[in-house]
Amino acid sequence: MKQTLLILWLLGLLAVSCNTAVPQPEPAPVIQPTPALATPATNNQPGVAPRATVTPAGPAGGYPAPAQPASGYPSAVEPMPRSEAYPLAAGYVWMIRPAGKQCAEVPPPTLAEAIDELKAAGIEPLAPQTANLMVCEACDCPTSLHYWAQIPQDKVKTAENAGWTIREP
Repeated sequence: MKQTLLILWLLGLLAVSCNTAVPQPEPAPVIQPTPALATPATNNQPGVAPRATVTPAGPAGGYPAPAQPASGYPSAVEPMPRSEAYPLAAGYVWMIRPAGKQCAEVPPPTLAEAIDELKAAGIEPLAPQTANLMVCEACDCPTSLHYWAQIPQDKVKTAENAGWTIREP
């Protein structure tokens, strides 16, 4: 009797494991667009994504973008003329000096120290400031940190002897 039950149990196990029925995937749900997504005019509900992009018609008529000039890339913002961005006092010129050299063992002087050097040479600079310029990274190149100051025109040679150069507008 035990053998008969064992054989029936094994046949049942064999029948279950040899089932050739392949499970069918569930059909994908059909997504219908909601009115908020279908028309941008009714897309005022918070949290509805994606939001419609409204492109106002400008002088170029919106999309597509107007053709770019052949001279190069257009500027995102027209630069301010240097004379307005850096007003110059009468009788003065802008001069610039790198703070130091790349790979230097000695730390560069601060802006106050550089201005003190000019004052020691008899030059009273106006509007001292710093600027970071693009420079090469080789050890003989100047650092990106540069000092600017307005120096009287009659003191330009003295400032050039101290390592300053005229900054062209």
